[in-house]
Amino acid sequence: MMIERLPIWASAASTICVLILSSGPLAAEEFVINPFNAREMRALDWKRFPTPQNLKGLQAYTGTQNKDGNWYFEYEKKVSSSYGEVTHRIMSYKDKIKKTYAYSILYLDNNVKDKCNNISAKIHKGLGVDSISIDRGYNTNMLISNKSKKTMDWYFYDHVEQWRINNTSVNFSCFGFGPDKESAKKNGSVIIRAESSKYASKVVPITWLLCAVNSKIVFADGEERKIPQKKWVFGVDHERTAILRSDNSRIDRKAVIDDQRIKFNFKFSKIRAVPFVIDRYTGVISASENINKDGISYRYSASGDCEKRAKLKKKF
Repeated sequence: MMIERLPIWASAASTICVLILSSGPLAAEEFVINPFNAREMRALDWKRFPTPQNLKGLQAYTGTQNKDGNWYFEYEKKVSSSYGEVTHRIMSYKDKIKKTYAYSILYLDNNVKDKCNNISAKIHKGLGVDSISIDRGYNTNMLISNKSKKTMDWYFYDHVEQWRINNTSVNFSCFGFGPDKESAKKNGSVIIRAESSKYASKVVPITWLLCAVNSKIVFADGEERKIPQKKWVFGVDHERTAILRSDNSRIDRKAVIDDQRIKFNFKFSKIRAVPFVIDRYTGVISASENINKDGISYRYSASGDCEKRAKLKKKF
């Protein structure tokens, strides 16, 4: 199964080189831009890319364009390799501000995790610099189809790394999916993207917070009920502006994260999602919301403190 999955960090006009592979060991010569060679990465001049050398052998793209997307294909070439057929493409984004990227997609039909680890190790060795890495794998429950209310469990394997070398940023993403963890590691894709460090979004590790929260409910007649203190774990995904649970599933996909505070909606029971705010300087978490459920009106409020954890570790 093949997926045309564009990177979430692509947001502005850009020229992109796309390499699509099927299986087998990677060879540096199969890339329009070689992400395994530190000297070549340091020497890249993004103001001049693509050069005639990059365009060598490419033909004008004549296939169907994605009219709804913010990008389009310009050139491509197909060659044979140890992976089978390899397709190189150069793409441009439609935004008026021109930025340049090299973008490679490798479609894998088995052993995604092992192949991703091998490719990552090869980039580490070639570039000789440390990377920032994030594991975003999570389990979710999704509809089987738009016409059915039936759902099924679905697991996503999602590993991201970024290297920065001179004026170049190399981003690596390994993505797989399936009904459980093991099947998600068998089929999927690898994305390798090289771009100017000037425009590249930095991969920021997920910030994990442990929050002790006290809450209460006040009914319309003034009756007050205190709820025993709860401890919640929240992950702050800065790149995707999302709030995560400890298993990496998303609490809120559209959180607001700025220098002062973190705002997100949290549905922790059968009632509707409640807006929470965490002050990034004091660590105070708070919430307040009027709720009407089954004809009963009350006000829910919560307050507490959050502590940053360097890593999320199980106690047992």
